[in-house]
Amino acid sequence: MVLQWFKAKPSMQKPDFCKQHHIGMHCLNYWIHKYHKEGQSEMFTPSGGFVPLTIKESLTRETGISPEIELDLPHGIRLRIY
Repeated sequence: MVLQWFKAKPSMQKPDFCKQHHIGMHCLNYWIHKYHKEGQSEMFTPSGGFVPLTIKESLTRETGISPEIELDLPHGIRLRIY
C-alpha cells in the first residue's frame, strides 16, 4: 500500500487516496513512517512477491512436534498449516 501511495502521490491527495483504498489516514501514516524508519526491508516485497518462511529442523527434532502455522487473514479467513 505504501508503494502504491508513493506512485499516486504526485497526482492525488492523501485523504483521497485513503478514501479510494478504504483505509484510515492514521493507518497509512503509520506504514509510511515504518517504511521510512526501516527502509525497504524484508517486510516490503515486490508486488505479487512472496516472503520466504523458514522452519528450523532442530526445533522439530528436539520436540518431536511438527510446526503449526496459523494466519488470520482479512474477512475472517484463517489459514492453518500443520
